[in-house]
Amino acid sequence: MINRKRFLAVVALAVAATFSAPVFAEENVPVDPNPRTGKLKLTCLEIPDYGRGAGLAVVIQTPGGKTFLYDTGSGYPTKDGKGWAGEYNAGRDAILPFLKAKGISSIDGVLMSHGHYDHFGGLMWLVDHVTIPKLIDSGYSFAGGHSSELAAYERLRDRFKKVSGAYLEAHSGDMLDLDPALKVEVLYPPREFFQANTSRTQKNDTPEHFLPNANSLGIRITHGDVVFLLPGDVQVTEQVDLVIPNVAPEKLRCNILVAPAHGIDASPEFAKATSPEVTIASASGRYAKWSATPKVYGKLGSRVFVTGTHGRVGIVSDGKSYVLDVERPNAK
Repeated sequence: MINRKRFLAVVALAVAATFSAPVFAEENVPVDPNPRTGKLKLTCLEIPDYGRGAGLAVVIQTPGGKTFLYDTGSGYPTKDGKGWAGEYNAGRDAILPFLKAKGISSIDGVLMSHGHYDHFGGLMWLVDHVTIPKLIDSGYSFAGGHSSELAAYERLRDRFKKVSGAYLEAHSGDMLDLDPALKVEVLYPPREFFQANTSRTQKNDTPEHFLPNANSLGIRITHGDVVFLLPGDVQVTEQVDLVIPNVAPEKLRCNILVAPAHGIDASPEFAKATSPEVTIASASGRYAKWSATPKVYGKLGSRVFVTGTHGRVGIVSDGKSYVLDVERPNAK
């Protein structure tokens, strides 16, 4: 005979488990679903300069109401592994506050350009506090032996690989299904990956730095008539030697460019090949002061914004045109 009180208690617990589990492991998180606005919103967050790496974190809000991240900003573990250098992690201190402020209640996936702390450090915190159902990257693994940094990303990637359907490796020509209103194409790296010309690399640069950068996940997002290019951390030499010769010219042309390699150095050849109307360089602190992007891209008529100067930089596209949403638009 069924114990009625016990049965009702079990049902109540099941209902609570179904409807009460938070997406974010935080209190007071918005529970409204992300709105289906019909617009594409791309926001490059400002990542502070903590002396290592320039940092990149881009929030992509799709027309159908999904939210993806392209890179997750800086997060450098302390030596004891119990905290973060400068007491800063971009996942906790930049991305989550932005999502909360926008009423975004879930993340649908992360596209990771490559395995350096100033790009994946934020994910190291997010993965333990936020539901991340999908990780997409190029699958690149440095063959010359792993530094602690590259090894840390391998371990993070393996966490997703162990979950069925949670990891996707993408290469040149692949199409990513982020939203029916968007055409998202992977421009590089190729399946066999890029091999950089070491005779042309910058002085004192190491293979474990420039090779992961060269094999960044570079994507092109088309929303109607508006095109965004997110080229990752490909450095100046590899932009000229590897990207331009291996990507069709029409695929490099864009309206909005997130400057490669944070825009610290800038290739006139790549600037001409992309010819963006708006260029966003994710560079704060000393990197913002060093940025060559305003001069090189500005010379071609592009409107240039550097996060360390202008703060958070957003673009809102309706598929026919776009508007800028810049935190400090008049800063110099």
